[in-house]
Amino acid sequence: QKNKKILSTMRVQMAAPLWGVAYSSLWRPAGAQMVTPPESRHLTIEELNAILQTDATKEFDWSEENAIKAGLLWDGAVQFEWNKAADAELNGQRFPYILCHIGEGLSGYKRKLALAEALNLTENDTDIYYLRTLYNADDYLCVYGQLFASVAAGVTGEEFIVQPLVQTLKFLNNFVDNANQEVGKSNANEQEIYVPTLDVILCPNVAIEENVTADDLAFEVIDSLVQKTIASKLAAAISDTYYLTSEAYGNSTDGSEPSERAQLWNTLLNDYQKAGVCDEAYEMTTWTLTRAADLETGLTSVQIEFNNTGNTEQDQACMLTLALAAASYPDVCSVEMREPVGTSNHYATWLTQSELTNERPFFDVGLNGEGQTVTISDTGIDQNNCYFLDNENPASATYNTNSRKIAQ
Repeated sequence: QKNKKILSTMRVQMAAPLWGVAYSSLWRPAGAQMVTPPESRHLTIEELNAILQTDATKEFDWSEENAIKAGLLWDGAVQFEWNKAADAELNGQRFPYILCHIGEGLSGYKRKLALAEALNLTENDTDIYYLRTLYNADDYLCVYGQLFASVAAGVTGEEFIVQPLVQTLKFLNNFVDNANQEVGKSNANEQEIYVPTLDVILCPNVAIEENVTADDLAFEVIDSLVQKTIASKLAAAISDTYYLTSEAYGNSTDGSEPSERAQLWNTLLNDYQKAGVCDEAYEMTTWTLTRAADLETGLTSVQIEFNNTGNTEQDQACMLTLALAAASYPDVCSVEMREPVGTSNHYATWLTQSELTNERPFFDVGLNGEGQTVTISDTGIDQNNCYFLDNENPASATYNTNSRKIAQ
């Protein structure tokens, strides 16, 4: 019964809204039918390389020498995602898109209003808050959010770009390369072991139902990935939802050798999607659910820590396979690998004081900041924030020289 309840709100692979959010009717016209070919163009792979920091150009082997072939494969991937978006709409599911307004002479705000108008939204519609800015420059504004395919396909005009969020766009630049590095390495201070963590970030206006826990999410995603149960076997295989591992990609290569990334993902899914192979790695993961306090300004996310991951190839492969499974959900807009964090004060001191290696003239004459108070005026500061909380010397209306955090 528990599994049945989870599956009713969280169906993997283009089924009903898996996170249980109630979508606004403004985003889907009454009686919407199967999507027709879009009237606006999509981003070229050259534009992707210029304005978005994702792994897409590596996924499609883009280079100036290989631009034509990579562009054709990219076009095929975009059409593949449009088909997935159309299937999703038939099941009442929206799909993530990038929308861009191009041309000169408009501010970012006016470009966003133009995009909203193209979607039949007004400035006062709350749904406009769910178009989050992704890129803003003099001649480009790109936002992202979820739409029904029929709505996205109806955006017309030479000034608009409508780009379905191809699965690989959910991975930031160098995602795969970073994941393939030694995942058991120490952090920058070499004081603790780095625990590989995946940040799975949901799309704007997507919420997880209150009765669904992080453990429920872990069960559903992993169970569907390794296909242990009848319920998960009903879901489409991950390889069928990712272009580089799909039959459509195979047909587009005309018998030539698949790209390096296509070979990588095929190997991972063939070898590590089998039941039992990654059980130990997945059983030791810790899943944390962070709900957005306000969907108009925040995003809900899921953090997956691989607590037992070491330096083995199998550990890395299991993590990458799970990342690909998470990215296959249409309610997921980004999958990132958290990199180890460490301070670099040893370098920052001489860089800021002299720009000469290990020369610190301020320190040499005794100027090291001791006894100094940095004044920052901010009436909206959160005194309970971990960076400002000082239980021994709490902030007050009286100036307190003993406070290490907020003096007054």
